[in-house]
Amino acid sequence: MSNNLKSEKGNSPTDAPEEVSFSHLFRKGQPLGEGAFEAVYRVTDATTKQEYAAKVMLASALAARELELLKQQTLPNVVAFVASFVEEDSLVLVLELMDTDLLHYLHTKGHSTGDDFAWILYQVSAGLHHCHQQGIIHQDVKPGNILVRGRRFCLADFGMAVQLTAKRPHVRGIEGTVPYMAPVILRHERYGTTVDVWSMGIVGLYIAIGASSFDYPTGHTEEGMRRIEGLQEDYNGVEFSQLPTQIIEYLRGMLRICPRERSTAGECRRIATWGAPSSSGSQRKAGNSVEHKKADELGSVKKGKKEIIELSQSIAEALRKRPQRQEWTTRLYGRMVALRPPGIPSGKRIRRKLRFPDGSKKLWWLPAK
Repeated sequence: MSNNLKSEKGNSPTDAPEEVSFSHLFRKGQPLGEGAFEAVYRVTDATTKQEYAAKVMLASALAARELELLKQQTLPNVVAFVASFVEEDSLVLVLELMDTDLLHYLHTKGHSTGDDFAWILYQVSAGLHHCHQQGIIHQDVKPGNILVRGRRFCLADFGMAVQLTAKRPHVRGIEGTVPYMAPVILRHERYGTTVDVWSMGIVGLYIAIGASSFDYPTGHTEEGMRRIEGLQEDYNGVEFSQLPTQIIEYLRGMLRICPRERSTAGECRRIATWGAPSSSGSQRKAGNSVEHKKADELGSVKKGKKEIIELSQSIAEALRKRPQRQEWTTRLYGRMVALRPPGIPSGKRIRRKLRFPDGSKKLWWLPAK
């Protein structure tokens, strides 16, 4: 019999008996995507009728690593893990169902150097910052791995991700997707979390204008790799001539050739408005930046001095099921902490009004960090 690997999230699938198969709990729907070693389907919980995405992979050490890394994530800017199953020779990950990916979003909505640009990169950098704090390098940040639901933009696909440790603070290897790979990867040098920031900078170029100097003709991947590997100075592509100065400086902070001089994901997250560049030209020192409105669960809506915090369907379901603090799982506690607005002292709990997906509102205590 197949084994249900219990999720820490606490939604309905995780309350099933441990010895229950995936096919017993879910009804498989239309395919959402397919790769060389995996396929993704829309699935429906047979009991609650809630829809999810199911990623079916060949059971392997790499698949098990992806599972473990996904289970560590508690931020709304990383696609939510629900449950996992072993089915014969396959590992099935049940995940939050999203609407589309950034690639298709940009194709539909068009490119942007305005509010969309800032909002998308704020959320992506928030997700990366959370991963980097845990020592996780994603290694494949690209529009196809940034999923969209409403106004939420989430990191997905941790199939190439790696966990750093005290004994292994850097890694070496060819991982990622051309043209988003950082030069240090193709030079076979050791690297850390800043390779993800480089990739995010290239994603920023695609959000703004839909191209980068590392693009290559179909079937000529080697040409794109040579362009990246041959870069000797900070990126200064011809695309910059089409962009406002403040966005150029923001992207340059991500595209420093030297990893030590590159902006961190946390620094990228803190940038909300594009202030004039500092005298040094470094994004790290750029002035006039302010905290962006929080990218938790569809964003926070200003109302006087306080905010109405909108909840995702997954957190709303978990709270209705476990309304008392002592009933919360570790994952739910972490997600409630993440809802705290910026600038509030972290040592005490705060009370905020939450808006549930059905439109109802309720005052709730958010725990201290």
